[in-house]
Amino acid sequence: FGFDSPHFFAAVAAPDPTALAMALSHPAVTLMSSRCAPAIRCVASAVRLLPAAGGRKPFSTLRDTWAVCADEEVDFARRCKDMEAWMKQERFKDIVRDYRAEDVVRLQGHMPMQFNSAKMSEKLFRMLRKHQENGTCSHTFGALDPVQVVQMAKYLDTVYVSGWQSSSTASTSNEPGPDVADYPYDTVPNKVDQLFRAQQFHDRKQYQERWQWTQEQRATTPMVDFFNPIVADADTGHGGLTAVMK
Repeated sequence: FGFDSPHFFAAVAAPDPTALAMALSHPAVTLMSSRCAPAIRCVASAVRLLPAAGGRKPFSTLRDTWAVCADEEVDFARRCKDMEAWMKQERFKDIVRDYRAEDVVRLQGHMPMQFNSAKMSEKLFRMLRKHQENGTCSHTFGALDPVQVVQMAKYLDTVYVSGWQSSSTASTSNEPGPDVADYPYDTVPNKVDQLFRAQQFHDRKQYQERWQWTQEQRATTPMVDFFNPIVADADTGHGGLTAVMK
C-alpha cells in the first residue's frame, strides 16, 4: 500500500495479530485515500481469521475467546450430550428417531434457535400427565380474543382455539366462512400468535406491577398464571378451490 511503516511490512511478511493491530493503528492508515479503505477493512477483518500464533487464540464475534480444534471438539461433545439427554426425556420415551443427536447439533450453528412457545408444550405435557395419573381432566373453552384469554386464566388451566370459530370470526381474508378448512391456512396460526402475545403482555404487566409493591403485598396477593397452554384445533384439508381462492 506504500505506507512508510516497518510494522505494516512486518505484518504482511509474518501474519501476526499483534503486528497487524500495530500496522492498522499507524497514523498513516488514517491518511489513505478512499480507494484503499475497502482493502484496509479486509485486512482488519483478517485479524479475526488468523490461526493461533505465539500462544494466542483467534476469536469470533460470538465468543470472547474461541479456540480451534480441542476446545471446539469439547464444545461440540458437550452440546451432543445435552441434546442426547433432551431426546431421552420421559416425554419422548415412545418416540423412535432415525437420526442421532450429532445430526441435529451439527445443523444448529453457534446460536441454536429457542422459542418461548415451546415451553408451553412442555407445560401442557406435564399437566396432562398429571391429569392422567389422577383420573381428572382440564376444563377449557374456545377463546376468540385477548380479553377472553386474560379472564379465563384465573379459573382454567388451558386455552382452546377452535378452527370453526376462527373461520367464523378471525379469517385472515376477513370473510366469514364455514368449517372444514374453508379459510386461508394461516388463520388459526395468526389467532394463536395473537393470543400468546396477549399472554406475554399481561404477564409482563403483572410482573412490573408486583415489583412496585411491598414484600407484604406480594405475599398476600396471589399471582395469576397467564401462560395457560394453547391447544389449537386447526382443520386439515386445506387446498380446496374456495380456500385456495381466498
